Amino acid sequence: MTAHPIEQFRDTIIAAGLTPPDVIEPDKLHRFPGIGKRNGNTAGWCKLFADGMGGSFGDWSTGLHENWQAKRDKPMSDNERRAWRRQIEEARKQAEVERDAQHAEAAQQAKLIYGDGKRDESADHPYAMKKRVNLFSLVRRGAWPQRGWTDALLVPLFDAAGKLATLEAINADGEKDYLKDHLNNPAQ
Repeated sequence: MTAHPIEQFRDTIIAAGLTPPDVIEPDKLHRFPGIGKRNGNTAGWCKLFADGMGGSFGDWSTGLHENWQAKRDKPMSDNERRAWRRQIEEARKQAEVERDAQHAEAAQQAKLIYGDGKRDESADHPYAMKKRVNLFSLVRRGAWPQRGWTDALLVPLFDAAGKLATLEAINADGEKDYLKDHLNNPAQ
């Protein structure tokens, strides 16, 4: 007996190394952890098309992007093929818009946290002293709300245009964290 198309889609995503949600609703973009990432990470994504016979999925952290089509009894017509391509392009665009919105939110959050950090106080941070490192002048010291750290080094990470994109935080024990939902988030 052939599996239901939604189960076929889910099985294809799993075969690619991702762990999709248990329930996949047609015509909805779903987010989940990327390949080898922890819960809370949302680099993985999938969208099952409204007809349930095709979909797209991927992982922003690895660059994976795949299209899937359910097994059919007959070949697609030219009109069906054009509609299929439109759905793939729409799913890709929707995923990109959502990713860009999350990056913008992470950049805004980074600005707020970084702006509250104190300048010129990072040299006597326990981690910096333990490692005996000279920190560059852009590193600040402050709270890291995402993990409840009250005293962290705040290391800015900039995009190609030189704008603050995200932050890395390092606590006194050397534990590192990055802003949630940022594409280049190796901590998740």
